[in-house]
Formats: sequence, C-alpha cells, structure tokens
Amino acid sequence: MLVVSDTSPITNLAVVGHLDLLRALYAQITIPEEVRDELVLGGAGSNPGAREAQSESWFVVARVDTQARSQLARTYPKLDVGEVAALDRQGERSADLVLLDDQAARRAASAFQLAYVGVVGILLAAKARGLVALVKPILDDLRARAGFRLAEAVYQSALQYAGE
Repeated sequence: MLVVSDTSPITNLAVVGHLDLLRALYAQITIPEEVRDELVLGGAGSNPGAREAQSESWFVVARVDTQARSQLARTYPKLDVGEVAALDRQGERSADLVLLDDQAARRAASAFQLAYVGVVGILLAAKARGLVALVKPILDDLRARAGFRLAEAVYQSALQYAGE
C-alpha cells in the first residue's frame, strides 16, 4: 500500500507525541523530497517530525516529476509545494492513500480520485484499532499545542464517531 504524506500530518502528530501512529497504521510512509525539505530545512531542522523523517526507515523519500509538479501547481495555485508534491501520482502509480489536512488539497485529491485522510481520520483509525484509548485528549492537545485548526462541528463529529 502506497501511503504518501504531506507535511502537516507529520508535524501535528509529532507535536503531540503520536507520530508513531503513522507507522502502526500504515507501516511505511512515503514523503516527497519537497515534504522532507519542508520538515528538515524549514526551522533549521527543528520542526516536529524532522528528525524522524531523516532517520526512521519507515519514512521513504521519493522524487516527484518536476513537470507533473509544475502542472499541478498551475492547476491548483492555492496549494503549497508539499501538498502539490504529495498529490503527484508518483509516476505511473497513484498513491493508495494521501495524508493531508488542507481543504484545498483535499478538493484536489478528490478531483484526482485519490483516497485521503487527515489527522482526525488517522486518530479515529488508531482508536478503532486500539492504538489509542481516547481521541478527545489528543484533539485537545493538537488544538492547544500544535495550533491545529479544527471546526467545532468536525471536532464534535469526531468525538461522536469515536464514542466519546
């Protein structure tokens, strides 16, 4: 299963100490070079998740076709470099799942008929698999410590779905 991640799920989960959920749920995460660069070069390597993206074997760095990336960027100008790279179809093979949170990136993923999930969906999947006991404290921590923006309706729906 090819799971490709944008920067935000990695940094947000790392801030709250739950980056390991990605490995537990998906075994291997592919990150485009652009995402690795955002993590490692942005913040001089001090961004949450930067160390793991460089050193953990379950992170695999992939090169994105620059022509495809440029075309995507022109088609979806509101997306940042990491989002565009994560949505690239990895050459001839599309990602089975793309991890991203940005609304515009989700719309683009839908247009490409790519399955996607964000941090909330990752947490709900982790709870369903017994990897976390409760979603609420993690969501609260994301809001407080990571500055994670989450509409109240989505927050309440997630808690209801989680049975909390």
